[in-house]
Amino acid sequence: MSLSNSLWIGESSLLTRQVQLRTVGNNVANSDRAGYHRQTATVDANIPLDKGNLQLGSGVHVQNVVRSFDVALEGNLRNSIMEGGYQDQFERYLGMTEAAVSNDGTSPLTGAIGELAASLQSLSNNPESEVHRSTFLASAERVASAFNLQHSLLTDVRDGIATSATVGALPDKVVEANTLATRIADLNDRITKVELGFWQNNNQLAIELRDERDRAVSDLAKLVNITVAEQQDRSYTVQINGKDFVAGAAVADTLQADVTGNVASLKWASDSSDVGQDLGEMSGLVDSYNYIQGKITDTDNFATEFATMLNTQHAAGFDKNGAAGTALFDVTVPGQMKALISDSKLVAAADNATNSGDGGNALAMWNTLKTPSAALGNDAAVDRADRIVDAVAVERSRAQANLETATSTQKMFKAIIDERSGVNVEQEMTNMLEYQRAFQSSAKFVSIVDQMMQTVIGMV
Repeated sequence: MSLSNSLWIGESSLLTRQVQLRTVGNNVANSDRAGYHRQTATVDANIPLDKGNLQLGSGVHVQNVVRSFDVALEGNLRNSIMEGGYQDQFERYLGMTEAAVSNDGTSPLTGAIGELAASLQSLSNNPESEVHRSTFLASAERVASAFNLQHSLLTDVRDGIATSATVGALPDKVVEANTLATRIADLNDRITKVELGFWQNNNQLAIELRDERDRAVSDLAKLVNITVAEQQDRSYTVQINGKDFVAGAAVADTLQADVTGNVASLKWASDSSDVGQDLGEMSGLVDSYNYIQGKITDTDNFATEFATMLNTQHAAGFDKNGAAGTALFDVTVPGQMKALISDSKLVAAADNATNSGDGGNALAMWNTLKTPSAALGNDAAVDRADRIVDAVAVERSRAQANLETATSTQKMFKAIIDERSGVNVEQEMTNMLEYQRAFQSSAKFVSIVDQMMQTVIGMV
């Protein structure tokens, strides 16, 4: 081997150590950046030189720069992110729903109905008392207000999710998902061009783009249940429920929110077919919307049945003038329940037309409130509001437990990935010192070879 070959070996070693040091420096610089994967310069020997019966080494080179990326672990983390996104939104809106139907665990509606029942009991014992008649009417007003307030509060929570296909938290998430899809498609195109195109040897650039793409995929996974597969052209195909969302450098379809008929769903923009979701924040918002709408319907049905029960019983009695009772409540418009009687003389407390001092019908109305009804799920009217509160509380408790589990799972996978793929600064410092010593040794080798060459030149 000539001295010039020795110089080439030394040069290859110096260049290799420079790349290794640069890679270490890049790792340290990005050590606190979310989604960054540790990079490593892989080194391989140059093609040896054949010298008769000898095969002499010709130095080393950096084969490529690779990132530490475990497909299985990243997939498990993505699944936990999707689950966490769903549970986070569902638990959040269940908390708002619980606050709408109860105040520190107590239902204002239950309190108002309880006051009405108490006023009826007092009225049955004092049917001619103007005070007790007026108290009953005031209680009826409070019941109507309590029903309307619960309807309004629940509607406000629901409308925070979506009032239309373009307004609300759900449509905002849809825009975010479509934007991320466009971003992933663009990164697919750039990665394919870098790794398979004219600049295919620029591994460092491809790695940075891959990290950027994986961050975008993680952000998308938080929103919607996706599956990801890498293709031969290095692009990702992203699917939702088996249908392409992103394919290569193109967005195959876009998402849109739909709340037609107060039923929330996610649809494909191309044909308005259901996306069919069960994970991710958007699915959590869809299920939250529909759950809250169910509670609005429960409240309105309760108001209708409550009014029907008392209107029917009140009509069976007689007022202070001996006339038959009229309707107490109007529930024609959901959420706008009205108490119809303001004149205390028109309260039909008696059960016969000739004795206004009889409180038999007031007692019958009291019994109506206390008697279980099949129309109210075999609950008594005085208990029905609490059943709604209890159902929400149980559902929220379940959601909180699911959220804690999803959060713990996500933290576990993040910790494992950080350990395997993240940057350990202490280890990088150790690697840096190793590469530095190798660089210094290579530099010394080159210096010695150069001195030898100068000696040989001087001998000529």
